[in-house]
Amino acid sequence: MQSIRRAALRSASSATRAVSSKALPTPFASSISRNVEASRIVSICAARFFSQTSRFQNSEQDTLGQALESTEGAPAPSSQTTPPATPYGAFVRNIMFEANEEHLYGLFEKFGGISHINVVKDSRGMSKGFGFVYFDNADSLKEACANTNGSFWHGRRITCIPKIAKEPGGRRASKGPSEPSAQLFIGNIPYETADADLNAIFSGLMNLKDVRIAVDRATGWPRGFAHADFADVQSATIAHDKLQNVQLGGRNLFVDYAAPKEERRHHRAGRGDREDLQTSNDDHSAA
Repeated sequence: MQSIRRAALRSASSATRAVSSKALPTPFASSISRNVEASRIVSICAARFFSQTSRFQNSEQDTLGQALESTEGAPAPSSQTTPPATPYGAFVRNIMFEANEEHLYGLFEKFGGISHINVVKDSRGMSKGFGFVYFDNADSLKEACANTNGSFWHGRRITCIPKIAKEPGGRRASKGPSEPSAQLFIGNIPYETADADLNAIFSGLMNLKDVRIAVDRATGWPRGFAHADFADVQSATIAHDKLQNVQLGGRNLFVDYAAPKEERRHHRAGRGDREDLQTSNDDHSAA
C-alpha cells in the first residue's frame, strides 16, 4: 500500500543532498547542480532492509538473453506450461535458491497487479536462481524495475529488468519508448531525497501542474518514484527531454511517459483479487 506526498513548488526548507553534475551535458542539468550546491547539507540516511545501491547494468541484457536461451533451449519438464502472453514481464536474477513464487509475490505485489510468476527450475526441480514476474500493465513493470534493480534482497543484489519480447521469427525485439502523454514517470529516486532536491529539478519545468511522490503508508518512507502532471503533452515532452541524464544523489533518474491516471486506476482496480495469480508451482508440479 502506498500514500502520496506532493512536492512540486514546495518551499525548499528541508535538508538537501547535492545533485551530481556528472554526465549532465545540458545547461538545464548544470543549473540544477548549482542551485542545490549552494545549500548542500548531507542528510542522515536511515538503514533500510530493502536498500538501493549503484546499478550494475553493463551485462544485464546479455545475462537476460542467456537465461532465456538456456530455459528455452533446454528440455522442459513434461508438466511445464507456456508462460502467459502478457508483455509486461520482468527478469529477476540472483535471487536466493530457497525463494519460491510466493516470496517473489511478496516482494513485487506493492508495485501493482501480478498475473504470473515463474521461478525457473532445473530437471531436478531445483531453482536456478532466477525467474520472471509478469505484471498487469506497463506502469507496474516500470516501477518494479526502477525500484528493485540493483537492490539487496535477503543479502543478495538482485537484477530486475524488463523481459525482451520475441519478434516473429525468433528475434528479440528491443523495448521502444512509451507513447508521449501529459504525465511523466520518474523513477530511481534515492530514498533519502529531500523536497528541496526535487524542487530544484521540477522548478525549471514549464506548465507543471503537480508532482506526486509515492510514500509507503506504513513507514512513511518514499518508495523511490514519482509522477509529474503537465498541462499538455508538449510540455511533458519538453520536460522528458530535459530530464534525460539528470542525476540525483549519484543516480541517473529513470524518466518515461506514464499512462493517464484514469487508465492506471482501471488497471489497478482488480489488484485485490488474488485468485487470478498463477504460480509456476502449478507449471512445475509433479506429472
